[in-house]
Amino acid sequence: LERLHDAQSQGLLLRFCAHPRIVHWLRGVPPHLMAAPATLHHTSILNSLQVMTPGPLLQDVALRLASLPMRMGGLGLTSGAKVSPAAWLGSWAQSWSIMCRLYTIFADFDISQVGDLSPLLHTLHISYNEIQIVLNNVETARHDGSPLPPGTPSTISIPSLSNFSRVHKHAQKAYASLIHSNDWLLLRATLSQEERAWLNSVTFSSISTQFLRAIPLTPAFTLTPAQYQCAVRHLLHSPQPVVAAVRHCGGCMRTVDVRGLHYISCRGGPGVRNWFTFLHNSLLEIVRLMLRSVYPTANIIVEDATGAAFYSPRHRPDITVLDYNGDGVHLLVDISILRPLCGTHVRVAAANPCAAAAAVESAKVLAYGDVGQHRVVPFVLEEFGLMGPATKRFFADCTRICGDQLDVEGRSATWSARSWSSFWRQRLCLALTRGIVDCMLRRAQADFQGQ
Repeated sequence: LERLHDAQSQGLLLRFCAHPRIVHWLRGVPPHLMAAPATLHHTSILNSLQVMTPGPLLQDVALRLASLPMRMGGLGLTSGAKVSPAAWLGSWAQSWSIMCRLYTIFADFDISQVGDLSPLLHTLHISYNEIQIVLNNVETARHDGSPLPPGTPSTISIPSLSNFSRVHKHAQKAYASLIHSNDWLLLRATLSQEERAWLNSVTFSSISTQFLRAIPLTPAFTLTPAQYQCAVRHLLHSPQPVVAAVRHCGGCMRTVDVRGLHYISCRGGPGVRNWFTFLHNSLLEIVRLMLRSVYPTANIIVEDATGAAFYSPRHRPDITVLDYNGDGVHLLVDISILRPLCGTHVRVAAANPCAAAAAVESAKVLAYGDVGQHRVVPFVLEEFGLMGPATKRFFADCTRICGDQLDVEGRSATWSARSWSSFWRQRLCLALTRGIVDCMLRRAQADFQGQ
């Protein structure tokens, strides 16, 4: 990987080629024999991640998040040593009943009873006991009302040893998801309020990790090495090397934090470009293109300065889809980017995922007041990728209208997204990511040269 000069290609090869290399061993070798090699493999993967994102060493919190699945906000670089009990149990859950039919000598074995087991079968009980401990931890969190990450399995979906008499095709996934959910809960328990708001934002209803899937086949899906490295560190909430030499912000003269988040919130001073507007407009263009794919025959207007007074007198929408259903009703789309770590939202965002975004969506609808028969759509994304509840519902409506099918142009643009929803999740994520990292990179460079 170090021989490549493209960070985006390095990330794809690390995630989809280097990381899965030991998966088949995890399914066929008992966990106690795989512990050492799996740990060595995971250490090598994390070392490669550090080399791929040069700068200050990635701290424990960042590495723990990187070791979680993408659906939980991680980089998908999961630890083989952690999931080896799940893989070992899953392989037996899928094959034991078939073995019993093929070899009648096994039919009298009850692997759910410890009894006089062979050492090989004894490893099943050790692995299952580990799974039971994890299950108890997750169920305790569920009972206490703690937020659980996406994909957390229910108790009923966890096969017990006594149920191995029938085939469980998805047992390994259920066991592994349980382990990852527990790791996510353990990580969350160690975080500060601000860090919990960040973790919620990259985990729930989030498009935060979609740029990691993008294949650099066309410019729309390509990030420069500097952009990609900055984006990965932003996702992991880690220090940005680009701001290390900057003493203060050139716009407001305040100290810049090590993560560069100040540049996202600072509106600058006289003569300083408003980068938050740049970030908003970069997302606006992608939303416009997305709506064009959903309503190809409708008239779509960006910031209708004159017509808006007739259908939305109190507030001008960012995008208007005129007569979008053919019944005279207009779609009024208002785009907002929420910073969950700012003082206004951090407490709510840390305590209840999506609550801060939902509050902003409600405020947007109230700001428009009475628009008659027309429909107001607040399109709210958090800085780290979380979609507001109304935004998520609207995206689901668009997916349904398109039948989740890409047109010819979309299919030719990339082969990493084969459905409408995955294609536009990547486009939205890339637009948001580019806006954020370009803000950091360009403002840090300008401030460094000025100082």
